[in-house]
Amino acid sequence: MIAAVKRRFFPVEPVLPGYRQPKNALWIRLRNFIFIGTLIFVGLFYGLMSAIFPVFLYMYMAMPLVIIAGAVIWALPNTDRFPERSIEAFFWIFLFAQLLWPNYIALALPGLPWITINRLVTAPLALLFLYSMSVAPRLRTQIRDVLINTPIVTRCFLGLLALQLFTLPASTEIADSFNKTIDQQIQWNLVFFVSCFVFTKDGRARKFFVLYPWLVIFLCAMSVFEWKQSAVLWADHIPAILAVGDESVQRVLQGTARAATGIYRVQSIFTTSLNFAEVMAWSTPFFVYWGLYAKRIPIRVASLLFLAPLFWCIRNTDSRLGAVGFFATFIVYFGIYGIRRWTRTRGDILGPAITLSFPLAGSMFFLATFVSNSFHAIIFGNGAQAASNEGRALQWASLWPKLGSWPFGYGTGRGAETIGSMNLAGVLTIDSYYINLLIEYGVIGFLCWLGIILGSAANAVKWSMRETSEEARMLTVMATYMIVYFIIKGVLAGDESNAICYMILGMIAGTAWRIKQRLEGHAPAIPA
Repeated sequence: MIAAVKRRFFPVEPVLPGYRQPKNALWIRLRNFIFIGTLIFVGLFYGLMSAIFPVFLYMYMAMPLVIIAGAVIWALPNTDRFPERSIEAFFWIFLFAQLLWPNYIALALPGLPWITINRLVTAPLALLFLYSMSVAPRLRTQIRDVLINTPIVTRCFLGLLALQLFTLPASTEIADSFNKTIDQQIQWNLVFFVSCFVFTKDGRARKFFVLYPWLVIFLCAMSVFEWKQSAVLWADHIPAILAVGDESVQRVLQGTARAATGIYRVQSIFTTSLNFAEVMAWSTPFFVYWGLYAKRIPIRVASLLFLAPLFWCIRNTDSRLGAVGFFATFIVYFGIYGIRRWTRTRGDILGPAITLSFPLAGSMFFLATFVSNSFHAIIFGNGAQAASNEGRALQWASLWPKLGSWPFGYGTGRGAETIGSMNLAGVLTIDSYYINLLIEYGVIGFLCWLGIILGSAANAVKWSMRETSEEARMLTVMATYMIVYFIIKGVLAGDESNAICYMILGMIAGTAWRIKQRLEGHAPAIPA
């Protein structure tokens, strides 16, 4: 009786030769029914939500699809082959995009985030890298070994990453904080891990040291024309499809001038002149390096001579932080250079001379700022910068009550709103990245950031002392970069160039790992 009912209502379908009929046809049909029913329900649900929800929530509706895609990638079998060259290619394209294209010129579709050049590059980079991490044990092992070689930096990095997620519930605008947190994971943290991998390869650090100065030279050349025109070069030439109507973008395209002097402040591809001055100051040690170590004399001379137009570009930003970073480069770099030469070159008198004269040189520099009125104005400012000084002091005064009431952070992107400080244009602003970190991620987050930056600088100095190779000398430049970055961030909260910092953080970790491998005999030595 039961068999007759099964044959009547669940007939056995014919199968091709070489195949066999599933034993439990009832379960197969039930499973198919559940699968098709789920698809219909999901389709109806998404259709209903598309009709009810506003457009800007559409990307959150895609989260289940992202989770499913992640699960599929995670379930893929292991392999020794992964898109290694493509990952590296997108990494270098990202570097070019950071320094050659204004990130505020983008596609702005209704209800969606701006489709910037950075997002167009980091999206495939993220997909390729996450796929490779899932299927390639060699990649996972290599990145793990690099991170283990820098334990303090790694712990601080993971601690700050956890705080970025932990502080989300405390945010007054959770959706905005979530969006900014995702951007930071992709454009900063992901870039750091990719850098850890890229710079474990032979010659990649040198490639960066060659490309980066040329990109800076291009920025300086553009700033000359901007200075002559006293306006953003492309302000009136942006195609309609790339023109973002946001008020902040319009302010950027109008350019800026200091209220007390009326002098135009060059900003190049960046949103403010301060960010441009910051990048120029960071770039100084690269030209000093090639001025000392380039194999060809003309390149040495050209690198040292270019320091003058580099400083001229910084002066055209009317920014004290750029000038401070420029001069701090020489103090920090030659201090590390003297110590390294003293420890690595026996019988040499130049290393001890530079090291022992370091306190005197610093004192003379400080004294010069009081002897020369013009030099004092460059470093400490004058009456024209009084409003900026007062605003920064008020922000620090506003920080402590907020930090005392909740020392665990108010969420990503909530710094300016929480402090409540406004500039002369009536726009919420923060002048110090230290304040921004303390407000957004609390005291622990700030300490983690200190561990990342200063720990990486210390790690670079440590491994630069172990060898006389070219990569060891380059670590001296990377350490200088990190210290100058730390100094500048005391008076600049802008983070649009932080991706370059995360690249160099990864370069320090990858280069230090390469030196360790050579010292342990796992890799051939590189000539000095």
